[in-house]
Amino acid sequence: MKLEGDSRNTAYTGSTVNLTCKTQDYTVQNSFFKDKSLIKEGDQKHYQYFHMSDRNKNVKIVNLEIKNVTMEDAGNYTCYAMHDNGLKSLAPFHLKVGMEILLLANI
Repeated sequence: MKLEGDSRNTAYTGSTVNLTCKTQDYTVQNSFFKDKSLIKEGDQKHYQYFHMSDRNKNVKIVNLEIKNVTMEDAGNYTCYAMHDNGLKSLAPFHLKVGMEILLLANI
């Protein structure tokens, strides 16, 4: 699992970020957890899921979009995939949240 566009796993307050989880089986059911609590689709107004699958490549990509990031969004996220045989695959990810500092100069 990764945060799109940032290798330091840091999001900034007020921004929108996408956590991306890719599985090698397009038939699995994917969900995200935050600090061991399931994030249901449509749960809380700033979490939204996007599911994409490619049967030809046997790949499923799930994005969790977090809109208007707040300090409370920092934490441990886990992408989970439930296979037909009941086994779960888990991918952990720690999201840091920082405040972007803007410096204004007198011109």
